[in-house]
Amino acid sequence: MKILSVSEKSTGALLGLKPGDRIEAIDGSRVRDIIDYRFKSSDENIVLRVRHKDRIEEYDIISIRIMMMILAWNLKIFAFVNVQMTAYFVL
Repeated sequence: MKILSVSEKSTGALLGLKPGDRIEAIDGSRVRDIIDYRFKSSDENIVLRVRHKDRIEEYDIISIRIMMMILAWNLKIFAFVNVQMTAYFVL
């Protein structure tokens, strides 16, 4: 499936996808059209195979929801460590 445009600040833009690149497959399954793409890309994490002009690349993509959960977990750990260190220095 040929990419016609890439929105600014989208996952595609972050991956460096350009108009003219082709989505070859999602999770090893060929992508035929936009309906096929939307159905196959709805999973939590996917492997996206893209044909650029001079190469083929695969991207492991995690959903935004999972990334936010990981970020929140890391922030909780940071906050806990920060509180522990603050308490240590106050004593």
